[in-house]
Amino acid sequence: MTFHPLIQVYGNADKATFPLILCIGREPNGNEDDYDDAVGRYDLRWDEIKNIGDRGVWGTAFWLVAQTQKMPMQELKRLSERYHSSMLAFTDISKPIESGLSNRAKITRRESIPLEWYRSHIQGMFSFGVIGRVELFLLHGLSMRTEFEEPYRILVEWINSIRQENPKVSCIDLPFFSWRNYQRIKESATPEVIAKIQSIYSEWSKAVLSK
Repeated sequence: MTFHPLIQVYGNADKATFPLILCIGREPNGNEDDYDDAVGRYDLRWDEIKNIGDRGVWGTAFWLVAQTQKMPMQELKRLSERYHSSMLAFTDISKPIESGLSNRAKITRRESIPLEWYRSHIQGMFSFGVIGRVELFLLHGLSMRTEFEEPYRILVEWINSIRQENPKVSCIDLPFFSWRNYQRIKESATPEVIAKIQSIYSEWSKAVLSK
């Protein structure tokens, strides 16, 4: 069996102390069978590796943060590469699915996964120490999907329990992270969420510049 990291960060972010933004999507594209119980690392050369330019999930997340700083997304990428660090982390609610499947086939695959798997997967997601540093959960492309209705409810329960303990933590539902949804994402990002992203970026910037 092959495995996908349960949570992905960039560079040395898992060893730092600045707050994080955790983007939670549907599933990774890949041939992995499941997740391993590990924090992995994503690669900012995604345009070379995935041949999708800056249009996918990672690129859209960087674009959103860059928008709040009124800078080009490529500049944020360059800063992250320079300091080998980012405030953005990524995970997904469902099992990896190979690329090229139709939407109907993806829905059927998601619906075939037992609810207990989702429950265990989400519990594992929240067992990592880095979760304690997440101050903003960005749930993208989940809330309107009927096949994720129960897993989504479980996920939100976990997030709400964290928010009860830490009032600094925020959460928002956004359209699926894709360049096609840039305008809808922009319209969905509330002033409170924009302010939270700006605050996290400021903390990250201070942390990396102090080294």
